[in-house]
Amino acid sequence: FWRWISIGTLLVSILMPVIGTVISLMLGYSTVEKLGTMGSRFALTDQFIKNHGFTLFGCGYIAEQNEYLDMLFANCFLRRGLLFGILVLILCILAIWRGVKKKDISYLILLFVMFLLGAAEQEHINLIYSVFPVLLGISIWDLSDRK
Repeated sequence: FWRWISIGTLLVSILMPVIGTVISLMLGYSTVEKLGTMGSRFALTDQFIKNHGFTLFGCGYIAEQNEYLDMLFANCFLRRGLLFGILVLILCILAIWRGVKKKDISYLILLFVMFLLGAAEQEHINLIYSVFPVLLGISIWDLSDRK
């Protein structure tokens, strides 16, 4: 059960920026921005793609342009670059695989919560005060322990 819940929330977290961009394209930037917090996040993702597109290594934050991307995978793939986004995605898949293989329900529940937060927030990828990088790193540590 928790395996499918974790995979589902990972997919939701990945698809939220895509769905938001499509909604923003259909309704227009100003209409989506008025829909509330998630609407403004959708609008900012769409605006960022229009201004910068996709880059391999990402682009810096420019405060004057108001382009702070809140959603986890929007931030990973757009702000930080395609390489970083792919790395985080691979680590997420490895983390789910590790939780399923070891039948670690508490680990899968923690991943579920982190992926659920990732649909609307990106602060939990911060390396200084977040548990999410540690959760992703556990699967790498398990692989290195086998060697």
